[in-house]
Amino acid sequence: MLDLAMAMGVLSQLKPGCTCATTSLTVNMQSAGQEGRFIAVAGVDRVGRQIAFAHAKLYDAERSRLIASATSSLAVIRLRP
Repeated sequence: MLDLAMAMGVLSQLKPGCTCATTSLTVNMQSAGQEGRFIAVAGVDRVGRQIAFAHAKLYDAERSRLIASATSSLAVIRLRP
């Protein structure tokens, strides 16, 4: 869920004809998640020509408890026409 949130954040900032793929992912668990809904909040730190950097946090449905946090680097890929 954290990986997807970060990828979607980066994709929203790429030019048409580009996509991304995770090259590195670090996840830190803060507390146990109970069964139910979660909220992922992601941010993009930097988008370069070849690499993008992002971060995300995973909360319980009420956003009262942090479940996990993550950082990633993503390859920026230009699709062939």
